Amino acid sequence: MECWDGVALYCANGFNLIGNSMNSDNKQNLLYGFIILLLTALFYIISPSADQSAHGILLPTGAKAYSQTDPNSIQLYQTMPARAVTLGTIRITKHFDSITNAADISNQNSTVKLARQLASTVGANAVVITMLGRTYETGPLDGFVLYAKAIRTY
Repeated sequence: MECWDGVALYCANGFNLIGNSMNSDNKQNLLYGFIILLLTALFYIISPSADQSAHGILLPTGAKAYSQTDPNSIQLYQTMPARAVTLGTIRITKHFDSITNAADISNQNSTVKLARQLASTVGANAVVITMLGRTYETGPLDGFVLYAKAIRTY
């Protein structure tokens, strides 16, 4: 193999400028790159996604026990009524990946529906919503949250 001045380094490393052939180190590096790319694609495909359904919890206050009520009959309030007793605190989160107005309305409706279901389990006939809105977090953490109190009015 013939090496010219200024390109002797390439000739010394086994790179042939005329035939563009690769030595075994370059082939091995190419193989490693391909394996890394393949593993990255595999991990991306099998990685779990964030659950898109609403999840919540009702923490009871320990007040008097009431029989379960119908979730559809539960009233919604923004402020606490004058004659009411708090039966529990509700916290709901619903993660999502869509940023449309229609999706926002759908997500809001599903969180309120879950709040009614949770409140009905302790015998509440109303829910006071203290906070309902979007979290504006990045990526899969973005979602809706609902903070409320399950109450029984008189």
